[in-house]
Amino acid sequence: YFDRGDVDLAIITYQKVQPISARILNIIGQLCAEKKGDFTHALRCHSQALKMQEEVTRRRDFVSFPWKTFLERRRCSRNVDEARRYLSSFQ
Repeated sequence: YFDRGDVDLAIITYQKVQPISARILNIIGQLCAEKKGDFTHALRCHSQALKMQEEVTRRRDFVSFPWKTFLERRRCSRNVDEARRYLSSFQ
């Protein structure tokens, strides 16, 4: 619709996309700001997109934390084993 010059219909179409994503919200925000001059709505869309992206990042970090902890423990365990072998070589 945007290519045909109907910005309003393009925005409405994007708003109907489910589930809504940060990418879609940013597209809507960009259309509102650049093509309609509606900076208030654009700011709302970009702010909502940012919140969604922060939540995704927070969840990803939370899920990956146990894996990172496991890898760190494994690395430390290897270091301890190497230190024991080194020290035992002096006995």
